[in-house]
Amino acid sequence: MDGGPEYLQGNKRLMVAGPTKAGKSTLLKALGYIDEVSKTQMVVHGDFFIDTPGELLNHLYLYRSLLQNANKAGLVLFLADPTQTSRYPPKFNTAIRGAVLGVVTKIDIATEPMIQKSARALVVAGAREVMRCSSVTGEGIPQLRVKIESILGGASDER
Repeated sequence: MDGGPEYLQGNKRLMVAGPTKAGKSTLLKALGYIDEVSKTQMVVHGDFFIDTPGELLNHLYLYRSLLQNANKAGLVLFLADPTQTSRYPPKFNTAIRGAVLGVVTKIDIATEPMIQKSARALVVAGAREVMRCSSVTGEGIPQLRVKIESILGGASDER
């Protein structure tokens, strides 16, 4: 992407974190930050985003790498797929300098109780707010984009 969104300039990067198959890259595509979706094999540092492989959250011994990359972002999205069990430890946000926003993905294929359970797990992990979306149907994507812009637009350039 040339130029990128103005609110994602400098150190105001967006990082997506979540377990394998939570929809991290698919969400970045739905938001318009990447053009192609493929299995993320390693941490990808784009100009305006950081995409992480699910394995960093799936395995306790890789948390350090996830947290080191999270501290290069102004906003970290904790993603949860409601069709899977959440893997975030309680208060996981306390090791992250930037803002943390929870996002329940795949709401088009989940029941309301499944979505609520995932949202609760994200709050326990330390998400200050939880949003819902479907990268397939687009439901919730415009609202999430506005929320990202409002958080990163106000983020300090000194990060």
